[in-house]
Amino acid sequence: MLSQTDNPEKVLQQVARQIEKISDNIERNNIAASTGIIAGLVLNQSIIKRLLKEEIVTNPALKGTGLA
Repeated sequence: MLSQTDNPEKVLQQVARQIEKISDNIERNNIAASTGIIAGLVLNQSIIKRLLKEEIVTNPALKGTGLA
């Protein structure tokens, strides 16, 4: 979806808002990690870090990817 839009940053922002609503921490972190990795195919890391801030910072699965 990010590659099929004129504004991938806006789409990621909408996804980030939905991720924030997930109450289960493990599920939220897993989805944020997956989203961050896939978003990296289209967006630069600084945008991804800004939009998925808390989830990426606290996710050990993203260590070494340049996102965490």
